[in-house]
Amino acid sequence: WIPQVLNISSWQSSANQISYTNPSTTQRTTISRVDARAFWLPGIPAHYGPLPLASFPDSCHNNTQNNTHNNNYNFTGHAVLIERTAACAFATQIYNAQRLGATLALVYNAPASSGLGHVTDMYCETSQQCDLSISIPASMITHDHGIVLLDLLQHQQLVQLEFESITTSGTQFGINVFAEFVQIG
Repeated sequence: WIPQVLNISSWQSSANQISYTNPSTTQRTTISRVDARAFWLPGIPAHYGPLPLASFPDSCHNNTQNNTHNNNYNFTGHAVLIERTAACAFATQIYNAQRLGATLALVYNAPASSGLGHVTDMYCETSQQCDLSISIPASMITHDHGIVLLDLLQHQQLVQLEFESITTSGTQFGINVFAEFVQIG
Protein backbone atom coordinates (compact mmCIF):
# COMPACT_ATOMS: atom_id res chain seq x y z
CA TRP A 1 0.00 0.00 0.00
CA ILE A 2 2.89 2.40 0.59
CA PRO A 3 3.86 2.70 -3.12
CA GLN A 4 0.22 3.40 -3.97
CA VAL A 5 -0.02 6.12 -1.35
CA LEU A 6 3.28 7.72 -2.37
CA ASN A 7 2.85 7.04 -6.10
CA ILE A 8 6.64 6.66 -6.32
CA SER A 9 6.69 5.64 -9.98
CA SER A 10 5.56 9.10 -11.06
CA TRP A 11 8.04 11.07 -8.97
CA GLN A 12 10.83 12.88 -10.74
CA SER A 13 14.09 14.32 -9.56
CA SER A 14 16.64 16.58 -11.14
CA ALA A 15 20.40 16.72 -10.94
CA ASN A 16 22.23 19.97 -11.53
CA GLN A 17 25.62 19.54 -13.09
CA ILE A 18 28.50 21.32 -14.79
CA SER A 19 30.51 19.86 -17.64
CA TYR A 20 33.87 20.98 -18.95
CA THR A 21 36.68 19.60 -21.05
CA ASN A 22 40.22 19.59 -19.69
CA PRO A 23 42.14 21.35 -22.49
CA SER A 24 45.32 19.36 -21.78
CA THR A 25 43.81 15.88 -21.86
CA THR A 26 40.57 16.53 -23.81
CA GLN A 27 38.84 14.52 -21.07
CA ARG A 28 35.24 15.59 -20.44
CA THR A 29 34.35 15.96 -16.74
CA THR A 30 30.91 16.34 -15.20
CA ILE A 31 30.49 17.52 -11.62
CA SER A 32 27.48 18.12 -9.38
CA ARG A 33 26.48 21.59 -8.31
CA VAL A 34 24.14 23.15 -5.76
CA ASP A 35 22.37 26.19 -7.18
CA ALA A 36 21.41 29.12 -5.03
CA ARG A 37 17.64 28.89 -4.70
CA ALA A 38 17.08 31.96 -2.63
CA PHE A 39 14.79 34.83 -3.53
CA TRP A 40 17.74 37.19 -3.93
CA LEU A 41 19.42 35.37 -6.85
CA PRO A 42 18.11 34.33 -10.26
CA GLY A 43 18.15 30.65 -11.22
CA ILE A 44 20.36 29.00 -13.81
CA PRO A 45 18.53 27.93 -16.99
CA ALA A 46 18.26 24.17 -17.63
CA HIS A 47 20.91 24.42 -20.39
CA TYR A 48 23.36 27.30 -20.08
CA GLY A 49 26.70 27.91 -21.71
CA PRO A 50 29.31 27.37 -22.77
CA LEU A 51 30.81 30.12 -20.65
CA PRO A 52 34.52 30.81 -20.30
CA LEU A 53 35.73 30.58 -16.71
CA ALA A 54 37.92 33.11 -14.91
CA SER A 55 39.29 33.16 -11.36
CA PHE A 56 38.33 35.93 -8.94
CA PRO A 57 40.64 35.60 -5.92
CA ASP A 58 39.89 39.09 -4.59
CA SER A 59 36.10 38.74 -4.43
CA CYS A 60 35.65 40.14 -0.92
CA HIS A 61 36.95 43.62 -1.72
CA ASN A 62 34.33 46.19 -2.59
CA ASN A 63 35.58 47.66 -5.83
CA THR A 64 32.83 50.30 -5.85
CA GLN A 65 34.28 52.07 -2.82
CA ASN A 66 37.99 51.43 -3.22
CA ASN A 67 39.46 51.37 -6.70
CA THR A 68 42.80 50.02 -5.47
CA HIS A 69 41.23 46.53 -5.47
CA ASN A 70 39.92 44.64 -8.51
CA ASN A 71 41.11 47.24 -11.00
CA ASN A 72 42.66 44.56 -13.24
CA TYR A 73 39.52 42.44 -13.61
CA ASN A 74 37.04 42.49 -16.45
CA PHE A 75 34.79 39.43 -16.36
CA THR A 76 32.37 40.43 -19.10
CA GLY A 77 30.74 37.29 -20.48
CA HIS A 78 32.54 34.96 -18.05
CA ALA A 79 31.60 32.67 -15.23
CA VAL A 80 33.86 33.47 -12.29
CA LEU A 81 35.36 30.99 -9.86
CA ILE A 82 35.20 32.24 -6.27
CA GLU A 83 36.45 30.55 -3.10
CA ARG A 84 33.99 30.43 -0.22
CA THR A 85 35.49 32.28 2.70
CA ALA A 86 34.49 33.46 6.14
CA ALA A 87 36.03 36.87 5.32
CA CYS A 88 32.83 38.07 3.64
CA ALA A 89 29.34 36.91 2.71
CA PHE A 90 28.21 35.08 -0.42
CA ALA A 91 26.19 38.15 -1.39
CA THR A 92 29.27 40.38 -1.27
CA GLN A 93 31.35 38.02 -3.39
CA ILE A 94 28.62 37.54 -6.00
CA TYR A 95 27.81 41.26 -6.11
CA ASN A 96 31.47 42.18 -6.64
CA ALA A 97 31.75 39.64 -9.47
CA GLN A 98 28.63 41.10 -11.09
CA ARG A 99 30.00 44.65 -10.83
CA LEU A 100 32.99 43.51 -12.88
CA GLY A 101 30.83 42.02 -15.66
CA ALA A 102 30.51 38.37 -14.62
CA THR A 103 27.65 36.39 -16.12
CA LEU A 104 27.60 33.74 -13.37
CA ALA A 105 29.32 33.11 -10.03
CA LEU A 106 30.67 29.63 -9.34
CA VAL A 107 31.61 29.38 -5.66
CA TYR A 108 33.83 26.51 -4.62
CA ASN A 109 33.68 25.45 -1.04
CA ALA A 110 36.32 26.14 1.57
CA PRO A 111 38.49 23.23 2.74
CA ALA A 112 36.84 20.88 5.25
CA SER A 113 39.41 21.93 7.86
CA SER A 114 38.02 25.49 7.82
CA GLY A 115 34.73 24.47 9.40
CA LEU A 116 32.92 25.59 6.23
CA GLY A 117 33.56 22.30 4.46
CA HIS A 118 30.07 21.28 3.35
CA VAL A 119 28.41 22.35 0.12
CA THR A 120 25.39 24.42 1.08
CA ASP A 121 22.75 26.73 -0.27
CA MET A 122 24.09 30.24 -0.61
CA TYR A 123 22.25 32.77 1.49
CA CYS A 124 22.29 36.40 2.48
CA GLU A 125 22.80 36.98 6.19
CA THR A 126 21.52 40.51 6.67
CA SER A 127 18.84 42.68 5.10
CA GLN A 128 21.61 44.88 3.66
CA GLN A 129 23.06 41.85 1.82
CA CYS A 130 19.61 40.68 0.70
CA ASP A 131 18.92 44.14 -0.70
CA LEU A 132 21.95 44.13 -3.02
CA SER A 133 20.79 44.27 -6.62
CA ILE A 134 22.22 40.96 -7.84
CA SER A 135 21.09 39.84 -11.29
CA ILE A 136 23.50 36.97 -12.02
CA PRO A 137 22.92 33.35 -10.97
CA ALA A 138 25.26 31.50 -8.64
CA SER A 139 26.11 27.89 -7.95
CA MET A 140 28.35 26.02 -5.50
CA ILE A 141 30.72 23.10 -6.07
CA THR A 142 33.01 21.13 -3.77
CA HIS A 143 36.43 22.38 -2.71
CA ASP A 144 38.18 19.56 -4.60
CA HIS A 145 36.43 20.38 -7.88
CA GLY A 146 37.14 24.07 -7.39
CA ILE A 147 40.85 23.38 -6.88
CA VAL A 148 40.98 21.34 -10.12
CA LEU A 149 39.38 24.22 -12.04
CA LEU A 150 41.63 26.78 -10.34
CA ASP A 151 44.69 24.72 -11.26
CA LEU A 152 43.63 24.66 -14.92
CA LEU A 153 43.17 28.43 -14.90
CA GLN A 154 46.52 29.02 -13.18
CA HIS A 155 48.18 27.02 -15.97
CA GLN A 156 46.64 29.36 -18.55
CA GLN A 157 44.10 26.78 -19.73
CA LEU A 158 40.87 28.00 -21.34
CA VAL A 159 38.01 26.33 -19.47
CA GLN A 160 34.51 26.45 -20.94
CA LEU A 161 31.65 25.49 -18.60
CA GLU A 162 28.27 24.11 -19.60
CA PHE A 163 25.43 23.99 -17.08
CA GLU A 164 22.69 21.38 -17.31
CA SER A 165 19.76 20.21 -15.24
CA ILE A 166 18.90 16.58 -15.90
CA THR A 167 15.44 15.30 -14.94
CA THR A 168 14.89 11.62 -14.27
CA SER A 169 11.78 9.65 -13.41
CA GLY A 170 11.32 6.55 -11.33
CA THR A 171 13.34 7.96 -8.44
CA GLN A 172 13.67 5.63 -5.48
CA PHE A 173 13.18 6.70 -1.91
CA GLY A 174 13.82 5.13 1.47
CA ILE A 175 14.09 5.79 5.18
CA ASN A 176 17.54 6.80 6.43
CA VAL A 177 19.08 6.18 9.87
CA PHE A 178 17.43 9.36 11.18
CA ALA A 179 13.96 8.04 10.19
CA GLU A 180 13.77 10.64 7.41
CA PHE A 181 12.18 9.99 4.02
CA VAL A 182 15.05 10.57 1.54
CA GLN A 183 15.94 10.07 -2.12
CA ILE A 184 18.26 7.07 -2.56
CA GLY A 185 18.45 6.67 -6.30
